[in-house]
Amino acid sequence: MKKILLLCIVFSFMRLEAQEKFQPKNFVGINLGASASKMNFNPVVEQDINIGYGGGFIFKHFSEKTLGLQVELNFTQKGWAEKLEANNIYSRRLNYIELPCMTHVEVGKSNKRLFLNVGPCFSLMFSDKEKISLEDEKGLEKHYQVKIDNKLEFGAAFGIGLTRSTSYGELQFEIRGNQGITGIFGNKSNNLFSFSQNQQVGVKIAYFYNLGKIIKS
Repeated sequence: MKKILLLCIVFSFMRLEAQEKFQPKNFVGINLGASASKMNFNPVVEQDINIGYGGGFIFKHFSEKTLGLQVELNFTQKGWAEKLEANNIYSRRLNYIELPCMTHVEVGKSNKRLFLNVGPCFSLMFSDKEKISLEDEKGLEKHYQVKIDNKLEFGAAFGIGLTRSTSYGELQFEIRGNQGITGIFGNKSNNLFSFSQNQQVGVKIAYFYNLGKIIKS
């Protein structure tokens, strides 16, 4: 009798463990957002906030219940706008395709969960546009109308936000920051700056759909 009872207890624990074993999940989604960007220049350049927009596609994989990987392919606008004397204007818009590959961590058990994203980000600039309006040539700085040397950028992405699960999918709101590590100007530009790194912070809204539902259907 004791042996039978022991076997029943062991069997019950085995069933419980099997039920609690996490099945990996995969999500696909889209995101849209707005950001404020500027440049980390040395020597320092006085700047205003430069507003840009972006969006793209997201793939999110959970290998564990609260730990996953979030990979994105986005279009994003960076650049800077300088503080100049009245009637003088200089700004430069940098358009990038970016690929953030981030560790995704969630906290919470309900349909509302906090999350953290952090990881490297690779970006490729495909176009840029200068806006120049000067009263005279005295306001012309040496970095104006100089081509960008480094169109490929390596940086770091980090974000914090809230995820909400619904019957239609998942909604994700995030505050995202990006810090460039490589500079846009290099030796080809006669060392205009010792530092010339993109800095960006913004908000993103994303919608995800569980790929498991597609496979099951």
